[in-house]
Amino acid sequence: MSIESAIFSRLSGFTGLADLIVSRIYPLILPQGCALPAVTYQRVATAPREVAMGGDPGIASPRFQVTAWAGNFDEARAVAEQVRLALERWSDSDNQVDDTYIVMEIDGYDPETLEYSSVLDVVVIHREAV
Repeated sequence: MSIESAIFSRLSGFTGLADLIVSRIYPLILPQGCALPAVTYQRVATAPREVAMGGDPGIASPRFQVTAWAGNFDEARAVAEQVRLALERWSDSDNQVDDTYIVMEIDGYDPETLEYSSVLDVVVIHREAV
């Protein structure tokens, strides 16, 4: 399973988040005309992979951006809080996720679409095939 699939599974299976957004979780972009609130996620950076003398341990720590979208600020923050609860310090041995942590949160507003956003930058430390 890819790390993106593991993140999707974690978010979609987290009850507090599902109560707010049902199943509206999308990679990269929010579909046009999508009901709100909703969540998008994307990889924004991959730090250099760890290396060891004589071999690669297969540990990666990409940074993902998870964005909560809503029609008002309070709703965007409520969804973002559930994303935070789902991902902060999450580990999952079945999906090779060792740890996650939130490095930044940013609130925003798009005057063209009249949508509010709350963005969380999340580092996901996981094992990958070597």
